[in-house]
Amino acid sequence: MRPMCKCDGCDRRAEVVSTQMCQRHNRNMRVHGTPEAPKRVQMPTAEAVAAGLARGLAKAVEVGDCLEWQGSFAAGGKTPAVKAHSLENGRTDNFPVPRLLWEREHGPIPAGKLVYRKCCNNACVLVEHLSCGTRKDWAKARRKAGASKHSATTLIALTLARRRRPDVTTTMEKARQIRSLTAAAVKVRDIAAQTGVHPDMVEDIRRGRAWRELSASPFAGLGA
Repeated sequence: MRPMCKCDGCDRRAEVVSTQMCQRHNRNMRVHGTPEAPKRVQMPTAEAVAAGLARGLAKAVEVGDCLEWQGSFAAGGKTPAVKAHSLENGRTDNFPVPRLLWEREHGPIPAGKLVYRKCCNNACVLVEHLSCGTRKDWAKARRKAGASKHSATTLIALTLARRRRPDVTTTMEKARQIRSLTAAAVKVRDIAAQTGVHPDMVEDIRRGRAWRELSASPFAGLGA
């Protein structure tokens, strides 16, 4: 039978013969130089965030005119973030890197303002590419940079759908013309060709589902 671990207070067997220690104490000796692992000292949140920011900036890579973050991201992968343990709530929180950099360079961010990247590169953490403003300012910057809230694939799909969508705009004069043509027993497709209104809208006007105020009966569209 193997002897007990030689460390005081340990009730495990000495699984490592060369050191007469258990696996846990032997590993601590090999890694830390002492059988007892040193206790992890929790840094204040501000110091932990500053240290994480410095480590992340040291690993950032220059890509074109931008400096791209290589660490963790938050907000669905849209914002570079520093993970740090918060002593206030006892959990790990994400601290956005753009806001940290702006506050470090320019001070507190005014209420109602946000920090955005003028280059519209979500991974960029270059201070020169940061700006502080309202959401309208951010939208102007995105339009100026040719960016949009939709991806390129979505933009193409929306453009094609808009091109396929016929003109369904009607006016009171067109609605009256459609009703008069309907009374003359003109077919829907012919009415659409004459008025330039989509056949679906023509059908809605004929059945009283649209432009009810022009209907002779107050019960139009209800089967009257």
